Amino acid sequence: MYILVKCDQSVNAGDVISYDSELQKWTPSIDSSKMIAIARTSATEYELSDMTTVYVVEAVISWVCYTRCSASIPDEGGRSSNEL
Repeated sequence: MYILVKCDQSVNAGDVISYDSELQKWTPSIDSSKMIAIARTSATEYELSDMTTVYVVEAVISWVCYTRCSASIPDEGGRSSNEL
């Protein structure tokens, strides 16, 4: 399952993103103190009903999700952690 969220133009599929209340959109995450999501798709243009264009992604918000990892767990072993 996913939700469609307004985002920064630079978001790519697989990025860890968090909501920036100042910009009022989801942006690439720089720390883990905020709620995070995983971008399932890269940012694409979306036209709103008032004819303005924003960027959106399909975002997955779940405790079980796919993220980029800094190690190949099957090959190197160890715990998985998100790359922010």
